[in-house]
Amino acid sequence: MLELAVAHDPVLNARAHQERMANERRQALKTLFVAFPPQHRALLLEKLASEEPRYQGLHELLIYIQNGVFEPSTIPSEAAEVYLSDERATPWIRCKACRVLLPNRSGFWIKTGTPSFWQASMHYFKECPGCGGQLIHRGTEKPVEISTYFPLRPEPPWEFVNEPPIQQR
Repeated sequence: MLELAVAHDPVLNARAHQERMANERRQALKTLFVAFPPQHRALLLEKLASEEPRYQGLHELLIYIQNGVFEPSTIPSEAAEVYLSDERATPWIRCKACRVLLPNRSGFWIKTGTPSFWQASMHYFKECPGCGGQLIHRGTEKPVEISTYFPLRPEPPWEFVNEPPIQQR
């Protein structure tokens, strides 16, 4: 009888939905916490508890877990470090072998001393840091093409920026 009352009462129905979503979020957080390397877990909780909604990749991982898109067993330490240090790194690539979601970042490469810039992703790894497997795009399952022109991470003379630089004329 109570279930029938909840189903027809919009306030109770909304409250039940909010509670269900909060429970799902807590379960996703537990799953992500266990998948993260122990030495990074405190910082993971600190980043997710921040008032500012930064560290987009961490929040996306939680959503993917919550929606059943990603079931991590272990996130490699090297990938965890990227998610915790680069607030714009997002889980757009995965390992073909172990299926872990790995960080990637969209943006622009600038080579010091040149007026040009190139739009290309920053792939932090050539292969899965956990198992050595091939990297594939999360949505298409196509292999990630790792550029031999750009470094995996910015190093002189290269810089990586979020927006295209304004060219002076």
